Amino acid sequence: MGRREFERLMEERRAQDDPEEYGGIRRGWGWGEEAFRKKLLAQVEEKRGASHYGGELQERATEKAERLVREGLARLGWREAALAARKNGDKSKLKLAVKLRAETTTCLPAGR
Repeated sequence: MGRREFERLMEERRAQDDPEEYGGIRRGWGWGEEAFRKKLLAQVEEKRGASHYGGELQERATEKAERLVREGLARLGWREAALAARKNGDKSKLKLAVKLRAETTTCLPAGR
């Protein structure tokens, strides 16, 4: 079977399939278990290249920022509500913000 015959067969099959069945694939860049997606995102961080686009890089940066915040809150013995309640000039809160700025390229939503 040649390349053109294969293409024709695949197009026939695609036309027979229910488009709704594959809707989830077309909406995102990753497909599969959450653990698999996290593994792929970790690889993006390690081996960033021209084939990695904004969406996946941003998702990885956001995930890393959220992890850093969780670790910082645990180290301080705070809950997330305590972080929002603290003044912006709080020294511990500022240290956490500096770490986020230094290690990620993302901003967390206001109030966090």
